[in-house]
Amino acid sequence: MTNAAERFAQLPSEKRDRLLDPAEAEFIDRGYDAASLNRVLSNAGMSKGQAYHYITGKSDLYLWVCKRRFLPLLEQAESCLRFDQGAEFWSVVEGCSAALVEKLEADPALSSLARGVYDSAAASTVLVPLAERVDALLNRAIDAGRSADVIRDDLPRDMVRDMLKGAAISLDRWFARFGPTLDPTEAEHATHGALEMLRNMVAPVEGGRDATDA
Repeated sequence: MTNAAERFAQLPSEKRDRLLDPAEAEFIDRGYDAASLNRVLSNAGMSKGQAYHYITGKSDLYLWVCKRRFLPLLEQAESCLRFDQGAEFWSVVEGCSAALVEKLEADPALSSLARGVYDSAAASTVLVPLAERVDALLNRAIDAGRSADVIRDDLPRDMVRDMLKGAAISLDRWFARFGPTLDPTEAEHATHGALEMLRNMVAPVEGGRDATDA
């Protein structure tokens, strides 16, 4: 017997969009906490009985909305953050970051949805499955940076990852809020400056692993 998630995933995209489009509009307009599942279903022309065949509640619906919008960005990051063939580490990171910022600039609804993630602790909790995938991507990037001798290796990887993630979340929040207002030159300058701050944060220290023994 299939569960709700499997049934929803098996629907044709146009049928999923019948529910996800009004849900996305609701979450953008009102935020996760104030969003109403009843209002979403009314706008979708769907009864609760129909909806609960495919979703388990508001949090489940929010996760589906965010998967639809954020997974393409995450997949793009996973694709472009490749450090083989001698590619210079920070050049790859900067190119990938610029491409993601460009996506946000070109899609105000996506930027608005991203901003909403940071406005609610409950929303962030719902998105743990996506956050775990981000952690895996950061771990891979850190390992590549250490192999290239451009990321410090005197601290545990999880610590470095969480430091980077905390800073990246702050930067992501800033770009989600202000990115659409930047012209191309301003966006390029802001992206470069943000990456320079991250680069300095994790730059190798003299002595590497032995530094903690000093």
